[in-house]
Amino acid sequence: MTNYGIIGVRGVIYDGQKLLVVTNKWVPGYYVLPGGGMNPGESITGALKREIVEELGVTPSVGQLIAVHQIKNDGNLSAPGFIFHITNPDDFKNIDLTQTTHGEDEIDEFEFTDDYTKLLPQEIIPLLENIKNRSYLTSTKLIISQGI
Repeated sequence: MTNYGIIGVRGVIYDGQKLLVVTNKWVPGYYVLPGGGMNPGESITGALKREIVEELGVTPSVGQLIAVHQIKNDGNLSAPGFIFHITNPDDFKNIDLTQTTHGEDEIDEFEFTDDYTKLLPQEIIPLLENIKNRSYLTSTKLIISQGI
């Protein structure tokens, strides 16, 4: 479930042609990019690093900001979510949720998949394809998608 007042941070992590996606225990079957919400006083990249370490047990190398994402539900827009490219995908190949502080409590499933175009909001797919193909955008995009 989206909390419309919390600023979000997410990471795009590719292993070759496969993208890392997760489902949270509170919305099983709803796939998202790894990440979460900012705490008061945190920097955007600091929040992303904290969330990924807490949930997946890996310290991400945060690369380029690639999008600002908002979810529209019943005419209301969420607080913005910042999507960054994570540049150390090899470190995510052997995730063990039992070695995390929050992973077992929050993550239902995680996987590298090449089927992400059917799992994630369609509005972000072109952006993800640009990252996968290393054809980086010259400017950050604002993306608005429909809520669940």
